[in-house]
Amino acid sequence: RCDFCNGTFSFLNSSVQEAAGRTMSTTADGVHFMHHRGSIVMRDSVVSGTGDDCFNVHGNFIIISDILGHDRRSARYIDETGPGWFPGLAQYLKGDRVAFFSRLTLQQIGADNMLVEGTGGFGPNASLAFRDPIPKGVLRYDMLISLDRVSSLDVEGCTFNHGGRGLVISSVGVRIVNNSFHNGFGDSPTNSILFLDGGCGAYEDYTEGPFSKDIWIANNRFTTSEKGDTGLGVGAEG
Repeated sequence: RCDFCNGTFSFLNSSVQEAAGRTMSTTADGVHFMHHRGSIVMRDSVVSGTGDDCFNVHGNFIIISDILGHDRRSARYIDETGPGWFPGLAQYLKGDRVAFFSRLTLQQIGADNMLVEGTGGFGPNASLAFRDPIPKGVLRYDMLISLDRVSSLDVEGCTFNHGGRGLVISSVGVRIVNNSFHNGFGDSPTNSILFLDGGCGAYEDYTEGPFSKDIWIANNRFTTSEKGDTGLGVGAEG
């Protein structure tokens, strides 16, 4: 797992595999990136036997709880970004370009802004301060995300043997070519490639983002067992 990393990460001729005599590892995700800034390259590698995802890359939306002041330059947020994620996320995003999104329409509201200050904690302790006023169209429980903590993803020649999900992606600039996906074990295998709708409240308050775009998928092979579907999935998690 790599959190708040920068630059290019290369996963080349490598493997994450179950030990002999076991059907899966004790690891939920084989490879997991959060808030990576840069690019991720996977070549000629194998990921097998994971409890959940073979590979996952995403950032997180922040849910606004209150907009403060006549100038609308400060706010409070709900300090919860999904199970296992970072409390006090805003503390790590100071100086980042951010964008506001409607929780209802999942469309951006207003122009890009900058987060100049962020604190962690719950209630009044979870605060945000912005360079420019929050757009008037932003309402309580709408959300924002960093535009700088976004990764591209290039996967070629890899094999993913999964019992849950193969690739789970919230990324901009995605290339998935000449890979093999086998959906072959586990109680509820689902998608081999999943682009999450993102946003908040889609599934158990997961807040993964950004919304993926610039995607190229070609010449991949998908096989499945009787236990689940396989292939390309676009939609909400679950």
